Amino acid sequence: MIIEYEDSDRTTRHRTIRFGNLFSPNGPTSTLARRLCETHDCLLAEADIQKHLVRLQRLTKQALDEADTEKETAVQTPAETADAPSKAPAETVVESQKADLGLLYRDPEKALQNVDLNSADDITLKEFKDKMNETFESKAITSDHPDYVYDKRVEVKPTQKSDWDSDSD
Repeated sequence: MIIEYEDSDRTTRHRTIRFGNLFSPNGPTSTLARRLCETHDCLLAEADIQKHLVRLQRLTKQALDEADTEKETAVQTPAETADAPSKAPAETVVESQKADLGLLYRDPEKALQNVDLNSADDITLKEFKDKMNETFESKAITSDHPDYVYDKRVEVKPTQKSDWDSDSD
């Protein structure tokens, strides 16, 4: 990443920041942003660094997707595409999505929908859990909330007989 800035005597300067193997299109950006903020905070705030890293991730993913599309198009010959049977979806299966911190910062609701955190690293897992807790706390009805009811009881009338419930007759 190259940062262009003006110093005190209005001279335009450039600072090159090398990420090495710390940056990946799918990896967490929060730790990298914190680390860069500690070493380059005179140039950018952590929130600005985070915003630029997420944008860089999006551009990198876009470039990789375009490259993959070009490879797939080049591999398939016109005869193969003409003979290929059309595949109709048998049933809709909702696949879980990979934990994406960039998406978590851009669109938390979408990022939290059907997310698979089993393969997430510790930092990503912590960020997602923090966002989940924040969402829970914002929707929780505590004792000081106007809609709070102490000892709420609801009578449930089952519509079907259940084999696992011995009390329902």
